[in-house]
Amino acid sequence: MKTKIWAEFIINKFPMKHEELTKLLEIVPTKAENAGDTLFHPNGKSYVLKHSSWTLDSGCKSNVGFSTPIVTLLEKIRPKKDRFVKMCEKYTLFLNVVIHIYGDERPYIGWESKIMKELAEYNASWGIDLSVYKENEWVE
Repeated sequence: MKTKIWAEFIINKFPMKHEELTKLLEIVPTKAENAGDTLFHPNGKSYVLKHSSWTLDSGCKSNVGFSTPIVTLLEKIRPKKDRFVKMCEKYTLFLNVVIHIYGDERPYIGWESKIMKELAEYNASWGIDLSVYKENEWVE
């Protein structure tokens, strides 16, 4: 299967350095940036971030199906659930699911109710970034 699916939790727009948020959550992010950091785009342009962000990737291979990366993310934060729930009273935990479908493939997109229930316990928002490509079109 060429279709790729991956997931990440993102927290942004928090009024502190990402290092402080990491210390509060006691989980090291996959990627983090602070407001005021300068980032460089591959096209050569640069921009200054307006908001801090903290990202935790599932670390799963991109061909494991839809729910596996989500379950893996929940397993990563579950030991620090109280810290995340408290943080989520002020800032949004966003589940970003990215799906790249190639050709005529039709992956199953859905999860069990227990996953939805657990995401709700964190007051997490979620979204699906879906891209569909022709058979021989862009493959990362």
